[in-house]
Amino acid sequence: MHKLSCIAALSLLGACGLAGQVMAADLPSRMSAPVAPAPVVATPPAFSWTGFYAGINGGYGWGGLPNYKKDLEPGRRAKTTANVMFGGQVGYNYQFGSWVVGAEADFDKLNGSVKAHDSEFGVSASYRREYMATGRARFGYAFDRLLVFGTAGIAFQKASISITNSDAESAGRFSKSAWSKGLVIGAGVEYALMDNVTLKGEYLYTRMSGTRTRSVNNVTVSKESGLAGPSESVVRAGLNYKF
Repeated sequence: MHKLSCIAALSLLGACGLAGQVMAADLPSRMSAPVAPAPVVATPPAFSWTGFYAGINGGYGWGGLPNYKKDLEPGRRAKTTANVMFGGQVGYNYQFGSWVVGAEADFDKLNGSVKAHDSEFGVSASYRREYMATGRARFGYAFDRLLVFGTAGIAFQKASISITNSDAESAGRFSKSAWSKGLVIGAGVEYALMDNVTLKGEYLYTRMSGTRTRSVNNVTVSKESGLAGPSESVVRAGLNYKF
């Protein structure tokens, strides 16, 4: 009887041990707890300057107007209006690596003018700048959304001059309007506010063609043609839409 009791007890312990192993196998292991995968962060694509664009611009220029105020004598006066401008531009950029090359054409309405009057002789004169257009190459380096560039090309400008003589013996009026051409160079920066909208600021220097006359005692001794016309410096800002 005692022997049977021992056998039964050993059988029970064995069964409990087997059951414990089965239960332990069903429990999660502390050493192999599942680890949540790391979140995947999408890297935004780098901004590209390649593409066509169009926009508007406005700015201010100095120079390019005759200095009628120089050495004014009694009875003479002169007035200069603000040399402001506004217009638009179109262009195309192509980016390779961090370098950007492109071309841009713009057209601006100009408001600068100078008016002078001589009360002794009854003569009035005015010089007015009307329009300016440029066609330029651009070459720059992009720091992602920031572009630093230089530019150079050809410039065109339309100006008019008029002279009125109110003297009774020689009363009359002369006026002429014409286009002139020259060169333009400059530099600027442009920043992409959005994927399709950029803001730029630039400086341009223009030198127009013309003829410069050298005189001695009111006698013409030489004439020089070429880039002898008026020069002007321009600062302006622009807003572009990139297609």
